[in-house]
Amino acid sequence: MKVLALFSLASVAAGVTIRNHFEDNCRGGYLDFPNIPPKVCAVAISGNVRGAVTVAYSQVPLYSPIYGWQARDGYTCGTIVKGDIIGSGDSKCLAKLAGTALYSGSSWSQPGLLNVKGGKDVACTGKMAPHSIVLNDGHKYSLNSMDNEMFKTLYRMAVKGATSQELPIEYAAFEIEMETVQQRAQEIQD
Repeated sequence: MKVLALFSLASVAAGVTIRNHFEDNCRGGYLDFPNIPPKVCAVAISGNVRGAVTVAYSQVPLYSPIYGWQARDGYTCGTIVKGDIIGSGDSKCLAKLAGTALYSGSSWSQPGLLNVKGGKDVACTGKMAPHSIVLNDGHKYSLNSMDNEMFKTLYRMAVKGATSQELPIEYAAFEIEMETVQQRAQEIQD
């Protein structure tokens, strides 16, 4: 019975997705982190100074804590600046910080491990780079084999609200999941 319970929890946790959005209310383009494990920080590529305005979490186990981080103090994820609990659903949007502050990373943990008081990161086990980037029109681009300069250009354009029609032609080779563009576009504009 314990083995079955562990497998069930692992299969649920394997499906957690974090989206670091460029706009308020978890709208607009985002950096996509599918299948992110607990206690692993979803961060942008090294050197990113922009951060996320809001963070969307989906397929998270019930009553799991979610966190927004700012890079401080040399810890793996930084310092918790905002936290919440998923509750009885499986998704939530972590709201915008006060003023112009942005999240440098985001994570989640198993139920019962809440620390929303701005404590140091003592539990984060690592960092994860984004799998893909989604533009305001729902077009999605894989970052797995994209060189760093191309990523930086794409990232700057995405943050400014660019659409796929504004991208240089060489980005077409990186587009993925074209069959679900309309669905993604609807989700990020609602």
